[in-house]
Amino acid sequence: MLKPGKWPVVARDAALCFIWGECQGSGSTPYRVCADLRDMACKCTCPSRKFPCKHGLALLWRYVETKDAFVETERPVWVDEWANRRRRPKADAEGDEPEKKRPKKDIRRAGAAPQEAAADPAKAERARKAAAKRAAAREASVAAGLDELEQWIADEVAEGFGTFSHRTDRC
Repeated sequence: MLKPGKWPVVARDAALCFIWGECQGSGSTPYRVCADLRDMACKCTCPSRKFPCKHGLALLWRYVETKDAFVETERPVWVDEWANRRRRPKADAEGDEPEKKRPKKDIRRAGAAPQEAAADPAKAERARKAAAKRAAAREASVAAGLDELEQWIADEVAEGFGTFSHRTDRC
């Protein structure tokens, strides 16, 4: 992927915001790969379901190692289209107002008692005690797991690591 022969085209824009290239894969047409250097986002035309794909990572890696190999030129249309799609706010059905974002969940209150419990002091105390009991049970479970792991490691060391792979083949 990093061989220069696999990348017949590598380029960048004048503002050093975007890099792009074409990577010759197994097919007859090269994959078009581009990246936004401001947030390291990548786009590739390969059929991979991984994100970023290996071509996007290779383009970024090549740029880090050989910046002077990237020719400064105007962005091609396909890079501009991708850049415009990701920077423009999405419009609603009428197309006149940007889509409203859903409020983010407040993770600071994840372990807190529900709002109704705050109104009744007895409910709040029961909720606090139940949360403390769950936390103690979780800590005990983790401690037991660590004790079991420590015993397993001691047993493996006692038997020797040379036989470890033979014993795990039966699983």
